[in-house]
Amino acid sequence: MDSVVRRPGLISEAGSRSFYEQFLESEDYRASRYEKAVLVAEILDDELRSRKRIVDLGSGSGLVKRYLEKKYQKPVLGIEIDRQVIQDPEFTLVGDVCVLPLKNKSIDLAICNHLYEHIQGRKRFAGELRRVLSPGGIAYLTVGNKFQFREPHYRLPLLSWFSGPVANFYLRITGRGKDYSDINFPTFSQLRRESEQGGLKVRDITFEVLFGHHERMSRGQRIAFKLLKTLSATMRTLLIQCLSPQWFVILSE
Repeated sequence: MDSVVRRPGLISEAGSRSFYEQFLESEDYRASRYEKAVLVAEILDDELRSRKRIVDLGSGSGLVKRYLEKKYQKPVLGIEIDRQVIQDPEFTLVGDVCVLPLKNKSIDLAICNHLYEHIQGRKRFAGELRRVLSPGGIAYLTVGNKFQFREPHYRLPLLSWFSGPVANFYLRITGRGKDYSDINFPTFSQLRRESEQGGLKVRDITFEVLFGHHERMSRGQRIAFKLLKTLSATMRTLLIQCLSPQWFVILSE
């Protein structure tokens, strides 16, 4: 059966690697994973200290997982569908996040860091999260916005706005790749609807994360953040959900 989570292989069908496939093997990619690991630890510090059964969904090479294990001195279970990318197989399962190889109510904290756009059948994924989360358990997701300006995998303006033949044509004429069918960023309303259809509640913590890390922003981002702070909570939430390049959310029953 075909997996419902798809990721680019190391070699494309034509035998030449796309821009994204090359990026996955670069030092820049490893540096970006380290930065994500640090950010996850800062955002979820209390949860990572207090919760025992933790899983990193789409753990990839295992860099984020290993960083968290070392920092908090506790095991983090990794689940990764592509056996080839796993560098540290210890306490890592090869599996599909839409058919989780986990018992009911067995996880206190699930981390899903920039995987959502690769998942096909996302209602099923939400249902699996609901099944494996323990009473009071939560899932932390970082999710890219379909309408972000620069697509993060191929670094092309507006690429995520398109799909199908148009997106594939855009990749080809720029020489960055040939097939964009494995990536599908949501809008915030889609993210909420897909999660709620799986039986989960969505809490958007994007502004909280921005507020806690605004010192890392560029000058332009800091100006935009100051403007956000002057708005009502309703207007601020609306703008973030429409315009933020990514969202930070907590899912729970």
